[in-house]
Amino acid sequence: MSVVCCLFLFCIQWHVHSQLAQKSSALLLLMHLLMMLCLRVSFNVLNLLQLMTEKKYQLAAVHAANSPQGVLRTSEVLEQFKAVSVDDDDNDDDEQSPLLLYCQTLLATVGLLGVKPNEADSVECAQCALRHSKEFTC
Repeated sequence: MSVVCCLFLFCIQWHVHSQLAQKSSALLLLMHLLMMLCLRVSFNVLNLLQLMTEKKYQLAAVHAANSPQGVLRTSEVLEQFKAVSVDDDDNDDDEQSPLLLYCQTLLATVGLLGVKPNEADSVECAQCALRHSKEFTC
């Protein structure tokens, strides 16, 4: 979806540039900034998807939790970690729940980034910690 967003912004930017070339430099600057933000989000999403596909859940958790402006600290990302089967034979993280890895990483980075999980994600992480109370450390 973010790639579609980038393409849409590119088309708008081209149209604005061709129609208002010098009349609206502030609008052109805004379009450039939106395009850069969209590309940055797309890059981060693609990196996360690649790490998840490669079953590198610890790296994916760190990538998501440390994403710029918290763009990957979302309920959608939490659901991606939640959807991963714990008994996956190719899991390189010694069968530790990918959701637990993500929740631990979120908790560890709140103080560093100042981006707190929303209420629903906090509840989900607390429930995950209770289910895996022997494994949970911070």
